[in-house]
Amino acid sequence: MATAAGKGYIGMVQWLHEEFGCDPEVDLFDYDKTQPRHTFADIVAMDSAAKTGHLEVVKYLHDVQISMQASAKKRKRDHTKQKCTPTCTIKAMDDAAANGHLKVVQWLHSNRGEGCTKSAMDEAAANGHLDVVRWLHENRREGCSTSAMDGAARNGQLGVVKWLHKNSTAGCTARAMDDAATSGHLEIVKWLHEHRAEISIDAAMAGAANFGRLDIVKWLHRKIPHACSGEMDKAAEGGKLRLLQWLYTNCSKHKVTFGIDEAVRYNYFEAVLFLYHQCQAECTEEAARATINNDETEDLRAWLLERHPEFEAVEEEEEAFD
Repeated sequence: MATAAGKGYIGMVQWLHEEFGCDPEVDLFDYDKTQPRHTFADIVAMDSAAKTGHLEVVKYLHDVQISMQASAKKRKRDHTKQKCTPTCTIKAMDDAAANGHLKVVQWLHSNRGEGCTKSAMDEAAANGHLDVVRWLHENRREGCSTSAMDGAARNGQLGVVKWLHKNSTAGCTARAMDDAATSGHLEIVKWLHEHRAEISIDAAMAGAANFGRLDIVKWLHRKIPHACSGEMDKAAEGGKLRLLQWLYTNCSKHKVTFGIDEAVRYNYFEAVLFLYHQCQAECTEEAARATINNDETEDLRAWLLERHPEFEAVEEEEEAFD
C-alpha cells in the first residue's frame, strides 16, 4: 500500500483497500496485527503520497480514515477488533513542502491537523521552491531556521536567499558562504559578502580552493588578499592544477604541508610535479608506500622510484611479505 501510494497509483491503492483492507487476516494498513492503533505501515502510506505530490491519493486515504473512524463506535459496541486506519504525520507536510508540492501543502493545511515543522520551510528554501516558502510564511507559524538560507545558498538559489533576507529574521550561519563557495555559486558569494555579517572569508576560500573554484578564489583574493594563506594545500589536496598555478603566481605564501601527500595518494601526477618543482614540496614515505602499492598509479610510481631509489626496497619488502 505504501509503495503504491508513494508512486501515485490511486487505482491500485483503491483496489488493495477494497479487496483486502477489510479482511481481518490481511490488513494492508497494519503490518502488526497485535497493535490496535496506528502503526508504521498505515502512517507511511499517506506520508509517502504527500511527499511525492500525489494529492488524489492523499485525499483518498484521508476519506478512508474518516469512513473507518465513523464506524469505530459500532465496532466498539459489537466488541470487535478496531482495525488500524490510514493517517499521516508532520512528515507529510514537511516532505511535500521540501519537494515543492504546494497544492498538497495547502490541502493538508486545510484538512489535516498534524501541521509541520520548521523543516518544511527550511527544505523548501534549500530546494528553491520560493512559492512554497512564501505560502508557508504567510499561512503558517512555524517559520524557518538558519538552515533555510544556508541551504538556499548551498544550492545556488539566489532569489530565495534574497527573499529570506528581506522577509525572515532567521538569518544564516557562516556555512551559507562556505557552502556557496564550495559549490561554485559566485553570485551568491558576492551577495552574502555585501549583505550578511555571518560570513567567513577564510573558510569560504578554503572550500573554494579545495574544489577548484578558481573564479571564486580570484574574487575572494581581490577582496581580502591575505585570505589565500593556506590554500595551496587545499588545491593540492584536490589536484587542482590550474588553481595551484594561479595561487603560486598571485599569493605570497607557497608553503605546502599535507597537500602533496594527498595529491600523491589520489594520483594527481601533474599537481605533484608542479608542487615538487615550484614549491620544493616532498611527500612522506607513508604516502609513497600507498602509491607504490597501487597498480593504477604506474607513472607516478615510476617517478617516485626514480627520485627516491630507497622506495624500491620498500616495494620489494611489501611483495616479499605478500
